[in-house]
Amino acid sequence: PLRKGDLFFLFTDGLTEAKNKKDEEYGMDNLFKFVGEQASGKPYKSVAELTNNISMELDSFSGYMNPVDDITFIIARYLRDEMKKTPNNNEMEKIKIKKIPDDPSNK
Repeated sequence: PLRKGDLFFLFTDGLTEAKNKKDEEYGMDNLFKFVGEQASGKPYKSVAELTNNISMELDSFSGYMNPVDDITFIIARYLRDEMKKTPNNNEMEKIKIKKIPDDPSNK
């Protein structure tokens, strides 16, 4: 089960394969160590602050070199610690998803 403060962190291999001027990769160990340090502790850092800190860490490691591969990551933090109940039937509130129409300008 999710707990308040749990962090989701998804990323492409471009992040771990980013290289510095010595042609060394950033790697999974560095990434997990840095994200773990940044994500722990209270009060929690905002997702915006985590995003900025990871970007700055990678820029610092790479010496601001242009990446060879795409670097993409997504961060989300679970902030609720209890389920929302509807007043009439005590079931979890349903999420309504609205389909966004295709943008004709993208065709």
